[in-house]
Amino acid sequence: MVKNAKDIIVLLNPDNLYNLYKECANITIIEKNIFILWHLIGFARSLIRSFILFHYQNKYYDNLLIERSDNSQRIPR
Repeated sequence: MVKNAKDIIVLLNPDNLYNLYKECANITIIEKNIFILWHLIGFARSLIRSFILFHYQNKYYDNLLIERSDNSQRIPR
């Protein structure tokens, strides 16, 4: 099957070959955009899930900020 495709591509004139290339490039751009969108949706779901899970923990985010600050034991404002 690959050999048949190679034989056909060799016989194409430059204009048809360029049109084939443009069509394949457009498909990959669309697929790339779908891939990026899918992963953005997954990332947003993870953030929302994380927020919901830790929302009811007492001062979880305050403690996290204190850990990330200069250990001054106060919340940066």
